[in-house]
Amino acid sequence: MYRPHLCLPHHHVACPIVLAACLLAVGLASAQEPTGVYAGNTVLVPMRSVFEWLGASVTYKGGHIKAVRGGRSVALQVGSRQATVGGQPLELAAAPALRGGTTYVPLRFVAESMGASVAYQRERSRAMVVEGGRSLPIHVSLVTSWTGNRSIDIACEALAALLQTEGAEGDQGRPVVFLSEKDHRWMRQSYPNAYPCGDSSDLEADPRFRATLRRHGGKPGDVWYLYQALLADAHCYEVMFPGFNWEWRVCTSGGFTDPQIESIEYEGEVDSTRWRARRTDGEWHFTLWQ
Repeated sequence: MYRPHLCLPHHHVACPIVLAACLLAVGLASAQEPTGVYAGNTVLVPMRSVFEWLGASVTYKGGHIKAVRGGRSVALQVGSRQATVGGQPLELAAAPALRGGTTYVPLRFVAESMGASVAYQRERSRAMVVEGGRSLPIHVSLVTSWTGNRSIDIACEALAALLQTEGAEGDQGRPVVFLSEKDHRWMRQSYPNAYPCGDSSDLEADPRFRATLRRHGGKPGDVWYLYQALLADAHCYEVMFPGFNWEWRVCTSGGFTDPQIESIEYEGEVDSTRWRARRTDGEWHFTLWQ
């Protein structure tokens, strides 16, 4: 039976911000539209949704983003307004950001640097990327929490960072996608034996599942987890990420306005491990619980 490989000798790990997605349908977005979010007057969108729709190849490492399409290239960095187009520096209206674990980039900059254009339909809370007679609609949400719950946001983000070193060996360094089990019941109903990091090939071949990943900025081949969230009391959440014969559990405190990670725990059939977590200057740091 499968269980995640735990790198227990790593008693202290500094993990870079990683690409992950905490997935819930938000606001009025249709099932086929990626969702953007405002940062001031700038619309940010999931990094992959527009780049890949335009046919650009994307690389992401340690918060550095590079996209290439034909003779066009752009480079950006999470948290920085400095970017380059074709090697020429310029300043962005808003920096790429991490929201709920997913990397977001400025929509107009990304589209226009790749040769497309953007039209806004503000009365419908929608933007359209237009190129060559085709268009990509993007719902623009006003929410600041990507799952509707900032405690769940931070739980997903912290676990995604920890999995880069403490997950299964073949999954380390890969993007992670989180899905609400409540909102994706069809997965359990249609594929009751499919679990994350296990034999889920039938589920992953399902066009509905592949569309779900792409719609929210992921792609086929990314690591995925379902999550369940329980309100322990008025200020604490327990977010669980079940596997076949194991489970990750993240406990948060501080309520909705200022959630903090209390602990991250892995519990398997024969062993369990617990970590403390803190975030400093955009990096997650983990220490084994003593």
